[in-house]
Amino acid sequence: MPRVALAMGCLALISAWEVTHSAIGRAADRENATAPPQVTSVPRLSPALNAALQDRKFADAIRLIDEELKNPKVAAAAYLTYLRGRAQTELKLYDQALATFGNLETNFPKSEWASRARFGHAEVFIRQRNYQQAGEIYEREAERLLSAGRRDELAKIYLEFADRFFDGFASESQPGQKEHDYRQAAEFYQQAATLHPSLEKQQQIALRIARCRQELNDLPTAVTAYREFLSAYGSDADAKQRAPVKLEIEARYRLGLALLAQSQFAEARKVWQDLLDAPSFRLAESDLLADAQFQLSRTYGIPAPTTDGDLELGVAALEAFLKANPKHKR
Repeated sequence: MPRVALAMGCLALISAWEVTHSAIGRAADRENATAPPQVTSVPRLSPALNAALQDRKFADAIRLIDEELKNPKVAAAAYLTYLRGRAQTELKLYDQALATFGNLETNFPKSEWASRARFGHAEVFIRQRNYQQAGEIYEREAERLLSAGRRDELAKIYLEFADRFFDGFASESQPGQKEHDYRQAAEFYQQAATLHPSLEKQQQIALRIARCRQELNDLPTAVTAYREFLSAYGSDADAKQRAPVKLEIEARYRLGLALLAQSQFAEARKVWQDLLDAPSFRLAESDLLADAQFQLSRTYGIPAPTTDGDLELGVAALEAFLKANPKHKR
């Protein structure tokens, strides 16, 4: 019964998404308490129809829906049609329900309720113990829901909140300043990563998680995360997995900063020197290249080196920086 198992898994996925969406909605309400909370995006029903459905008076509900659908200017016709099919299913009018769901898909192919209609079809088949046809529907829908594009769509929900916490909010105590919540941002980025979105999104998420750890001063974890990013998506990785050059430059630059903050001067210097020596990185013309060249002096203890040798090497690094970047802000 593999398709029955797939059906249950697909339903579980939908339920998980709805719970997540609800939880994120509540988080948004907490952020903006002054805005009226939007509990649901489901269209409003007339009081009579709503009461009929709640009281499980499905025959009355069908009659009321048919009356509303006669109006050519009726709002939410697709949703009403879906409810009609659901009511017919509950009344065991299975052939009529299948026809209603079929009409919904035909007449409103781009509506979000067209997808629900397909699941309505499957439920009717299950009630009729036609597991083969139900499984085929669930299999097709599972492929659609779990496609890379769809995963990106689901991950986008998490990423919107992650980016908001990462980029920061206007500070109430310090006007003109922003407050960041990197811990909360990391949690949302990690949730987005579990959805296995497209490669491009995976790369962006991995780099942001490493940056969050660095901002939280969890430097060993940040160093590990940057190294894992470079191993998976850097220049030495499989060509199909490589990240855009600018992302790799950022990962290498910030890895150097994390190592420097841990007083691993030789390691930081090697990371930045490798970055500056690679022709492919120089062609990218990233501002971080100049920053990396400046930071090289810090690996020798500038502005307070402990030995004459470090002083000479640090000054030489600064002279090289000035020669290469005479108009830089530093």
